[in-house]
Amino acid sequence: MEQKQGLYDVIVAGGGVQGLSTARYLAKLNVKTLLIDQFAVPHTRGSSHGKSRNIRYTYDKQHYCDMMPEAYRLWSELEKECGQTLLTKIGIFCLRSDKLLMEMAASLKKLNIPYEFLTGEDGEKKFPGFKTGKFNGIYEQQAGVLNADKCVCSLLESFQKLGGKFKQETLCSVNPIEENLVQITTNKEKHFAKSLVLTCGPWTNKVLKPLGLCLPITIIKTNIIYWKVKNEDCYMSSNFPLTSVGEMASECYATPQLDFKGLMKISYHHGVEINSPEEAFKPLNEEQSALEKSQISLLKKYITEHYPDVIATEPSSIQPCFYSMTPDEDFILDRHPRYENIIIGAGFSGHGFKMAPVIGSLLGDLALNRKTKYSLGPFSIKRFKDKEELISSIENN
Repeated sequence: MEQKQGLYDVIVAGGGVQGLSTARYLAKLNVKTLLIDQFAVPHTRGSSHGKSRNIRYTYDKQHYCDMMPEAYRLWSELEKECGQTLLTKIGIFCLRSDKLLMEMAASLKKLNIPYEFLTGEDGEKKFPGFKTGKFNGIYEQQAGVLNADKCVCSLLESFQKLGGKFKQETLCSVNPIEENLVQITTNKEKHFAKSLVLTCGPWTNKVLKPLGLCLPITIIKTNIIYWKVKNEDCYMSSNFPLTSVGEMASECYATPQLDFKGLMKISYHHGVEINSPEEAFKPLNEEQSALEKSQISLLKKYITEHYPDVIATEPSSIQPCFYSMTPDEDFILDRHPRYENIIIGAGFSGHGFKMAPVIGSLLGDLALNRKTKYSLGPFSIKRFKDKEELISSIENN
């Protein structure tokens, strides 16, 4: 009786942008869906908050490029549904090694997306206030910024209007009962579903450990950092694009004055490794603090080199954020090796927000045993085994 009373088709655990996108996708299919999160939505204790997240077609990996046209289309659909402006197109100027630029250009050509190849000198003429250093770049006009907070709120609003149920509860345990039934226990009650989707961000391994699985996910505390500008006219979003310089591992990126007047967001694609998400909101230890200070010092040097009209003495604002990093920086979208009705979406490595509506459809289709639109080979758990990066698999028990 307890099972029938609380039975859902799918439970989604984790209400960040990926979980919300999955839940909304399922609700649009009239699937009885419960979404739970330990915090209210939106919140600032994950990786889906803030004023802006970049969106672009420009990628050096083809499997991401292939998803981007649909991602743009789905964000546009959500805008129309909710009557909100979620995406502001301002273009992006990506500076990389010539090898990576060639790969990006090939992907853009395949998608028929217009772009300009600019030498460093050409880039400086086109965007005064920006120094390119040793790099050439690709300018893609269709790129822009998603308002992260508005996106999250719009996804939740849409999900609930479609009949989905959201509960602010903490996931305590997962109990796979049989092939088509799983029980979860929260701090408030028990729920049952035919399938469970885990989009738990940095809490992923904490949830999976009792199920015999530990994924190679490193939790990184990174920072969203804002800096004052000397010349506001120079870095207006109307005449200055998103900029990104360097290889992915050391990449720094900037957003012109869009989030706050007089402030430019200039941050990095790395941070300080922590053992648990709870640590991110506690004081760093001595070693972590020294590493963070050195990273900010490098960022100041980077700003001085590339943005001469930004004041690089001290940040104006620092906001913490999480990255859940995989070794290859590709996502994990897969089933649990033993419990096929437990679906895992994890390891978004600081670049998954822009693709969230597409990721949500993929995770939703896995939960419903439907064929996915895209190959999930690049996102399979099995890819880690040969490299001995899968620490512990239930298959080996």
